[in-house]
Amino acid sequence: MILAAAACGENPKAEPPPELRLAWQAVGYHALPEAGGLLDQPAGLMSRMIQLHNVWFAFKCYKQRNKKKNKEWMDAHPDLYASILSVRKLREPNA
Repeated sequence: MILAAAACGENPKAEPPPELRLAWQAVGYHALPEAGGLLDQPAGLMSRMIQLHNVWFAFKCYKQRNKKKNKEWMDAHPDLYASILSVRKLREPNA
């Protein structure tokens, strides 16, 4: 799921995992996926949504950066860049 979310950040035509779609809907509509409050959501759903949304956002921002100012972008967004490096490690064949 993490790799699929990263792929969506790099390519808007990539197929998003279901939890990423739910995260986009939750952000767009300011509503939770299920009726009730935060603690009424299925176990683990919110955590997965947040993680996938964060990875998607990191890769989307990285793709939109000014490539001529790559070092400045990395310095200004260390958390986003750390997420990108973590996903890159997952993509390695021996990971």
